[in-house]
Order: sequence, then structure tokens, then C-alpha cells
Amino acid sequence: MSDILAIAADHGGFDLKSALVPIAQELGVTVLDLGTRGRESVDYPEFADAVAACSRGGRGAAFSSAVPALASRLRRTVIPVFEPRCVTTA
Repeated sequence: MSDILAIAADHGGFDLKSALVPIAQELGVTVLDLGTRGRESVDYPEFADAVAACSRGGRGAAFSSAVPALASRLRRTVIPVFEPRCVTTA
């Protein structure tokens, strides 16, 4: 059985989530994409609650064992594109 990753974002994170999903799938992770489905303004707690409910219910982990590989891949591909908006420096 593959890892299952529950993922969601509000409108502000839609582009990054859209980039993460195919990478996770390429790594063999089953992705439960819980929304949002576009850039229209939405209320983020609805999506955070959906991921938490999935995790509590055993349908998917908010963090899976594939996360280290996903993070490594992100550093090389996605993060450089999103860095100005998503990464802060100390």
C-alpha cells in the first residue's frame, strides 16, 4: 500500500499545491486533494479542517514517509519558483 497524503490549500496556496500534487504522485504517493480548486478567495480553515479530519479518520496523513523525498525534490524544482512568496529568511 502506498503512502496517502492529504493536501489542501486556500486560494493563496493554490499554485504551490498544484505544483506539489504531481510531484507527490510521481513519487508513488496517493494524493487526496481536498481543495481548493482555483484562485478564487476562500476561507482557509475549511481546508485545514478537511486535512485534519482525513488524518484523524485514517484516510490520509498530513505528513507521510514520502515527505523527505518530496522536500528534496521541491528544493530542486518548485521552491526556486515560489521562493519570493513562500520562503522567509532569518
